[in-house]
Amino acid sequence: MVVDDEKAVRDVASRILDKFGYRSIPMASGQEAVQCFTRERAGIDAVITDMAMPGIDGPTLVKILRDIDPDVRIMGMSGHGETYGGGRNSWCPGTFLTKPFTVEKLLVSLKDLLHVPALDS
Repeated sequence: MVVDDEKAVRDVASRILDKFGYRSIPMASGQEAVQCFTRERAGIDAVITDMAMPGIDGPTLVKILRDIDPDVRIMGMSGHGETYGGGRNSWCPGTFLTKPFTVEKLLVSLKDLLHVPALDS
């Protein structure tokens, strides 16, 4: 799942993932993402979310999703990497994507995220 309130970022990330064999589910808001994740979590291997969004922001979304499924794999992304991705935070298991990102950086980061052991609850 790709969650970003900026349509251009969401569309680019989804197109890249689809082109390289992933099935992306683009979501425009944290609210949409929670609803979708609740319905389809068995089919969602990872969530890539912007950290700065109106309404339910990234850190809040991460908390909600982890309350639903403590083992959900989440990659944060932001154009403000120092603010959100500067360290190993409770919401980010070390995988963080700084915007703007390259195709290679998105794919390598997602591959790394999908191959880390599930989080301990």
